[in-house]
Order: sequence, then C-alpha cells, then structure tokens
Amino acid sequence: MAGELKLNNVSVATESGGVVSLSAANTLAFPVGHVIQVQTASTSTEVANWTNDTWVDSNLSVNITPKFNNSKIYFNTAAGVIVTNSSYMGLRIHRSSPSSASLLPMMIYQSSANWTPGLGSYIGVDTPNTTSQCTYMLQIYKDEGSSMWNYDAFGTVQAHLIAMEIKQ
Repeated sequence: MAGELKLNNVSVATESGGVVSLSAANTLAFPVGHVIQVQTASTSTEVANWTNDTWVDSNLSVNITPKFNNSKIYFNTAAGVIVTNSSYMGLRIHRSSPSSASLLPMMIYQSSANWTPGLGSYIGVDTPNTTSQCTYMLQIYKDEGSSMWNYDAFGTVQAHLIAMEIKQ
C-alpha cells in the first residue's frame, strides 16, 4: 500500500512497495555536522620499496560528489606498515579532480636499522568548494631505506580509506 507524509500540506516523503523516498529532497535541510554520505575503499595490495623521496599511490581511492559546495570531506585510513633504515615516512590524501590539491601530510621520523612499525593511519579534512565529483587517493612517501605499506607477512590484510561528507 502506497503512502504519503505531508507537513503543512507539502509532500515530504512517499512510500511505495516498502521503499520510502524523500519528496522534498531539494529543500531538505541537514543540520551542521550531519554526515551526508560515506564512500569507502579497501585493498589487499602491498606496496613495497618504491623510489626514495617520492609520493606514490597506495591503490586506495574514492570518488565522492559533494551535495553542498561548502561541505567538508573527512578522511580516515588504516593499514599495516613496516619500515627500516628510513628517515621519514608519510601519508597524505591527494585530490586529482576536479582540481588538483594535496592535503597536509602526516609524517614520522624513524631511524632504526631493524624493521619497525611505521605510520599506518591518516586523518584529514578537505573543503573542495564544489558539487562536482571529487577523486581522492591515499599517497605514501618514504625518504630512504625500505618500507612496506599494507604489509601482508601474516596473511591477507586489508587497508581502508573512508571519506565522509560533513554538512557545514
């Protein structure tokens, strides 16, 4: 049985076959801080021993189309990382479209000759000022030495990237 919800004689939601649709989605006002949408990516691919002093793609990327041009996009990532003989190791989010920009990187300094845990998580925020599709990629960096990002010595592991649009 189909139904309709009205407020002040304005249709705001309809139901048909158990599916509820917002009728007034173009006039719906989300409160500040509300999560508008979430996009996620996962990979089991390990990235090892890339060229020193370069940022490389991690195989984690998401596309997100902001609903509002003043929204903030919040990022959270996690992966297993080990490093040896490396001065600096870093993570950053790079936006490749609609315009290119890199968020501030998170860096650590590690100088052990032994394999030790490296920087495995990143948190960042972007304000793309657009309602066009944005493509984001987690990038990884090492100054020198050896690094293994999404290290899989003990079986298949999953690195994750979460992107959330937050209403301002």
